[in-house]
Amino acid sequence: MLATAAVIVYFGYRIRYRGDVRLVAGYDPDDVVDDEGLAALVGGVTIALGVVHGLYGLGLLYFPPTLAFWSGYFLVFLGGIAVVRVRGRRYTT
Repeated sequence: MLATAAVIVYFGYRIRYRGDVRLVAGYDPDDVVDDEGLAALVGGVTIALGVVHGLYGLGLLYFPPTLAFWSGYFLVFLGGIAVVRVRGRRYTT
């Protein structure tokens, strides 16, 4: 999980700090009114979720992978996706 966390953080870095919005799934330049704002939002959330992914990977060393553990993981990622979906509307037409 730590290797995939590093990849997720790297993609978030590319989106947020390099403005590489073509990495965003479903990106259509005709519908986006603020590329930089969208990149900051999606990249920031992607970096945060990559860090969470890594922390959960480290957590597997100390906690058993129970239903509660994976439910928490799922809810955190679902929350991150919800943030992007709701706040991302301001950057599209």
